[in-house]
Amino acid sequence: MRKDFIFATIFTILLFSILIQVVILLYYYTNRNVTATVLTSFITVGSMVFYLFGCILLYGFTDTEHIIEKNGEKMVAYVDSFLQVEVKYYDHINSFLRGNKIRIYEDYGNGGFDPFEKDEALLPINSIYYGDN
Repeated sequence: MRKDFIFATIFTILLFSILIQVVILLYYYTNRNVTATVLTSFITVGSMVFYLFGCILLYGFTDTEHIIEKNGEKMVAYVDSFLQVEVKYYDHINSFLRGNKIRIYEDYGNGGFDPFEKDEALLPINSIYYGDN
């Protein structure tokens, strides 16, 4: 499961609970004024729809991460496949954290695919191995 999906789900639940509480509070503090309540409800529902649309776009354009074993080490492969397929390998710390320094960089050419989701083994066009510095 992708960790950005987990974070987005938690954030969505928190946001919706806050928006629902705001609607309830405004309903009671406006002395049940129908116009204010309807307007607030439309703004809240519009905010939720706008947020969900943004989440769908964000999910579609985020890069994927795979936890793999390479050269005897457990690493996180960060795949950017929009125009050029680039894979950056980082140290694996745990399920939610990865290292912040690139250890290996691989270029697979023109984009549009994930080299870890292909059935056949792909060889990178260019590979760069970085040291510990």
